[in-house]
Amino acid sequence: MKLVTNWLNGARNYHVGVAIYKSLGSDKHVLHLLQGPKTPVAENALLQAMQQLLTKPAPAPAASPLAEMPSNTDDVVLKALHDKWLHPYKEMQHLRSLLHKYGNANTEEAINYRKPIAFQILALEQRIMKVWAERAYYLEHGTLPEIKPPIQEVIPSDPLQLANLISNCKRDIRRFNNNLAKNPNAKDAKRLEDMLALHLRITGQPYQFKPKANGQTKV
Repeated sequence: MKLVTNWLNGARNYHVGVAIYKSLGSDKHVLHLLQGPKTPVAENALLQAMQQLLTKPAPAPAASPLAEMPSNTDDVVLKALHDKWLHPYKEMQHLRSLLHKYGNANTEEAINYRKPIAFQILALEQRIMKVWAERAYYLEHGTLPEIKPPIQEVIPSDPLQLANLISNCKRDIRRFNNNLAKNPNAKDAKRLEDMLALHLRITGQPYQFKPKANGQTKV
């Protein structure tokens, strides 16, 4: 909040203050007032709003996926969240250790080895951060956040429609897998995870990735 402090201790230029508050503030009434012309009422509201920004407690920093979740608690919910966090955390740490196999080498073999591991790590980091978010919500509200069940895609009974759905699912799996091979990222990792789950649900069988002759994964 150094910008706010500097503004309050300086000349308190109205238009500069408006820009700062629009970036940092969240009071809808104040933001609406600042959309209009400069008036004594708006100036006073801006001053009070800027002062309040300094009195608000700073939000807790987001946990890092590498942080270890505390386990020394008698709270059954916190224990359950720790158990939910532990498996993907251990799996992520194991995969991170595998990345060091080729050191800092940038050969084609090293890159092809790292890419699938990297997007697996990204997907695990997403799962870990969701558990941290649930824990933070529980500590603040005393209850876990309401989780809406995902919308399940209806499996068609018509054989032709089912065949089209399976074909589209396999196409999307290939697309997201190829995207991740070129550029590992959390968004495509989540999409691939969803498509693999859908494939399993509609066919009853996990999707089979076929290895290429050069050791890469063919889909």
